Amino acid sequence: VSMNDITESKENLDNLRESEVFISTIFNSVGEGIIVTDSGGSILVCNSILYEILQYQLGEILGEKISSILDISNKSAEEFLIENSVE
Repeated sequence: VSMNDITESKENLDNLRESEVFISTIFNSVGEGIIVTDSGGSILVCNSILYEILQYQLGEILGEKISSILDISNKSAEEFLIENSVE
């Protein structure tokens, strides 16, 4: 019979969960729109403020190409988001 001490593994898992909650809280409470894409421009995740700015339902744009959601061809992304910000 083999016994493994999993205390360290459980502590690491608890620390990871705490970090995820911390990052999620920041991501969802910051007053700016945040969008994360992969290297091909597909949207992986957005915070709720971005959905408000762009007037989409939560989850609606996940997997879409950022270029199909934001028309920023003639302006910087920062200018676009400032012009379309939620007050």
